[in-house]
Amino acid sequence: MSFSFQKIDKILGWEIFFIAAAVYISTVEPTASYWDCGEYISTAYKLQIGHPPGAPLYQLLGRLFSLLSFGDISKVASSINLMSAIASAFTVMFLYWSITLLVSHFLSKNDEVRAENEYLILGIGLSGALAYLFTDSFWFSAVEAEVYALSSFFTAIMFWAILRWERGSSDSHGIRWLILIAYLIGLSIGVHQLNLLTIPAIILLIYFHVRRPTVAGVIGALAISMVLLTFILYGLIPEIPGLFARTELFMVNRLGLPFGSGSFFSASLIVTMLISGILFTHYPNHFFRGLFLMVSLLVLIIVMTGSKTLIEFIIRGFIVLGLGWGILYLMKHRQVMNTILLSLSFIIIGYSSFLMIIIRANANPPINENDPKDALGLLSYLNREQYGNWPLVYGADFTADIVDYKDGEPVYMKDYTAGRYVAKDSRKAAKPVYNSRMFFPRMYSRSYKHIQEYKIWAGIPDDENYRPTFGDHLGFLINYQLNQMYWRYFLWNFSGRQNDSQGFSDKANGNWISGWNFLDKWRVGPLSHLPEHKKSRAWNRYYLLPLLFGLVGMVYHYKNDWKSLMVVLVFFIMTGIAIIVYLNQYSPQPRERDYAYVASFCAFAIWIGMGTGAFASGMTKWINGRKSILLTTGLNLLCVTGVLAAQGWNDHNRSNRYATTQMAKAYLDSCASNAILFTFGDNDTFPLWYLQEVENYRTDIRVCNLSLLSLDWYIEQMKRKVYESAPLPIQLDFSFYKQGTHDYIYFISDDDSLTDTLNLCSIFEQMSVEPQKFKYVIETDTIDYLPSNRFVLNIDKTAVLNHGVIDSDQKDRIVDRMFFEIPGREFEKNTLIVLNILANNNWGRPVYFGLTGNTREFLGLEEYFRLEGMAYRLVPILMKSRHDRMGGIDSEILYDHLMNRSQVKMNNPEIYYSENHLKNCTLLRNIFRSLADTLLKEGKKELAVRVCDRCIVNLPNSVIPYDVFSLALAEVYYGAGEISKGNEIMTVMMNQSSAELGYYFELLPNLLHRYEYEINLNLGILNYIAETACKFGQEEIGDKSKEAFEKNLKCYFTQIYQNFEP
Repeated sequence: MSFSFQKIDKILGWEIFFIAAAVYISTVEPTASYWDCGEYISTAYKLQIGHPPGAPLYQLLGRLFSLLSFGDISKVASSINLMSAIASAFTVMFLYWSITLLVSHFLSKNDEVRAENEYLILGIGLSGALAYLFTDSFWFSAVEAEVYALSSFFTAIMFWAILRWERGSSDSHGIRWLILIAYLIGLSIGVHQLNLLTIPAIILLIYFHVRRPTVAGVIGALAISMVLLTFILYGLIPEIPGLFARTELFMVNRLGLPFGSGSFFSASLIVTMLISGILFTHYPNHFFRGLFLMVSLLVLIIVMTGSKTLIEFIIRGFIVLGLGWGILYLMKHRQVMNTILLSLSFIIIGYSSFLMIIIRANANPPINENDPKDALGLLSYLNREQYGNWPLVYGADFTADIVDYKDGEPVYMKDYTAGRYVAKDSRKAAKPVYNSRMFFPRMYSRSYKHIQEYKIWAGIPDDENYRPTFGDHLGFLINYQLNQMYWRYFLWNFSGRQNDSQGFSDKANGNWISGWNFLDKWRVGPLSHLPEHKKSRAWNRYYLLPLLFGLVGMVYHYKNDWKSLMVVLVFFIMTGIAIIVYLNQYSPQPRERDYAYVASFCAFAIWIGMGTGAFASGMTKWINGRKSILLTTGLNLLCVTGVLAAQGWNDHNRSNRYATTQMAKAYLDSCASNAILFTFGDNDTFPLWYLQEVENYRTDIRVCNLSLLSLDWYIEQMKRKVYESAPLPIQLDFSFYKQGTHDYIYFISDDDSLTDTLNLCSIFEQMSVEPQKFKYVIETDTIDYLPSNRFVLNIDKTAVLNHGVIDSDQKDRIVDRMFFEIPGREFEKNTLIVLNILANNNWGRPVYFGLTGNTREFLGLEEYFRLEGMAYRLVPILMKSRHDRMGGIDSEILYDHLMNRSQVKMNNPEIYYSENHLKNCTLLRNIFRSLADTLLKEGKKELAVRVCDRCIVNLPNSVIPYDVFSLALAEVYYGAGEISKGNEIMTVMMNQSSAELGYYFELLPNLLHRYEYEINLNLGILNYIAETACKFGQEEIGDKSKEAFEKNLKCYFTQIYQNFEP
């Protein structure tokens, strides 16, 4: 190629970068978002320890980007979000250069049309890169603080680097590209392990470059790539810390050396092995040969010591023999050996970012998940042991019976007094043994909810005696794991998307669409007929255009260069379908998972670009080459990039969206000073972490996540002071709650009646003094138990009043004792810790529970809950609760919170609010409704109207469509004499429900059953409006609603219950 083309190629690549950066920066979220974003921002800002297996490089880079806030803590989140935007822009740029390298490989061969080909190469690269820029899933990750944007950057640059190697491999310095790729692999592990899935495509491209391809050769190259991938994923990543852990344990416990001796020895061993090996390739003398062989042998021996069973010993033996043979072979081919050892060295250098995890864990930061302070802790952290594992190739399905238990690997901790590691959990009988196992199990979870989903997706009978066949497992793989969890996402990006509501087995939401009504009405209904309030901003219609361009591009790619097609195809499969097979997901997932497969969509974007080449070559029959190239490039940009951008902008633009942190502040502001706030999941915890760790907001409150409170390291952290928050009053020794101790406590009594009531304070004293009294022996197993699930807490009324829990004018309502009953037949360690906190707190600190818990998580304390905003406060008063709400209300406290302190406003029609925001709006509307209803009953009509007005202003129907709780607002308006305001809500909701029902009854019979819940809900709304309006003398609205109700009820019976008359 000419220099001018290379220069244009570089300039255009950078222009694409600036276009992408401008798009992502202009749509980036200015603060924390939901899910892991708040955690990642918090841990990056202060270099803390996030959830396993960690992302230390992401946190280090995030810390650098946080400096762009220049000391303004309110800008830290947007600065770290900016890192995702910039990384995504670089991804698009390197994708462009990858496409031009791929295409130039087969278009630069014909010198007669070289100039025209240069235009075509640029057009193809431009079309593919800009198409990917606006894809749904990639854009989503580009505007928030998550690891997937940076992970995509590493994937793109690694793929580009191997193409650059192919182009310049004949250069004497061509090996540098392979070394760069090795370093990028090591670095990428510190972000996300998804990047390793590019290795098969890299190996295949190398094979095509150095060998004449054959079928056997391709299969062999792919086999080698899978071995290499397995070696890094299951060998290098866990075995390096495993090597450190085993030598550490041996040298400290067996040889009596100080802590850290084994880790230092292992580090020295690895460094010596790599340096001596590299020196041997340059100076092949006996000293370096002997040193390298001796150290390598010692490393292999330590690898063998990691065997836990005979089978594992045999497997490791074969691996060690293979590695040993490989070492001897490489010593005869020193140039190859040099390349491999340099690559391994750079992988390890990149991987060394995980040292930050150990260093920062030893500093005891406020967020220190798993507390991985040494090699043993890091190994557990990397292996994600707290999340469990799942069968992949061979294992038990959900119908297999547990017939026995076998011992697991002990979990060690430092005993500083003894100067050795001791087993805090021997893990005796920790692993179940099943009576049957099978090849390739896809349905393995024993959760009742998951089992019911298995039956739906696999189409198996609802019979507890039925044993799923291998075909049933394949059915679940195809119907759920592939179709629902991959191809649906794929078509979201290249065909169209119904809405942003999560898709479940009822297939009512989250479906892919074509955008063509005559096609979609058979699958999801005539979406263009949806009432306006039901139309989602994420109703993205691409009209199959990206998909068609991509498929045509695949054919064009195959005709021109089937070898590079194979490379891209392997890239596509490994970063998409292979992930699905590996993850072996159950149904339902907590959230949509499309972000995990963006690298696969990146591969398809390459073919979208090549669609330009296909159409250009077809048009040369009628138009000269250069004009056809310009025309088809413009056509691709218009039909693909233009459509993707136009349809996706409104649901990917997060600029000016502060709703997540507003809601988080509402949570914290609901709590009194020095409070304890129990939360339950990611979305009610991580935004609070962000506010406290980054914005220093309400650091007097101790946020305690109940999901983590079963873990001993988290309990230990709760016992330490953090910022202005004193330690939690947990009066238990570590031995009481260490891993493997009191993990589950069962309720068992002699007559199985569980009628006793246990004093909460004295029961802990008894459990500490006479622990064996609360052990129950079942055959050879010993479990922890309590004789009842009923508890009583004696109330110190003086302490209650002194700490301001209850105003003095309500002191007569304070109960002498709080009685409560924990639902179920057992509870976990986290509940035991909460009970201990309650037993020892003596009302010294206010105790709150978040709104998103369930009855088991609330411990049966609901009748002592007082709603004080976005949280329930535990008070020693029996609160009067209505059947439609939980907990009582102090109208004065709740009014002050909602009207004076809460800053939650979702009233800007230009801002996109996600499904998670809408769920929180439902909670908030219900709180407004509860307060207004209470004020009305107290005769405070003016205040009740103000509350309703504020709710309407902050959460207007035009932005957040009215829900069932809005009906109660109308009823309050009626009761307060604001008839016109009540009529306005009733009329709007009547019209919306009528329109919604009209749409449902327009659906084909095979789709109608998906919306039975929505149909019944809207019928109920119409009936409620009819009755309530008439009750308050609004007969005109009541009659209209009654007429609409009867009309739609008739349709309901006609279409669903055709054999019945209404």
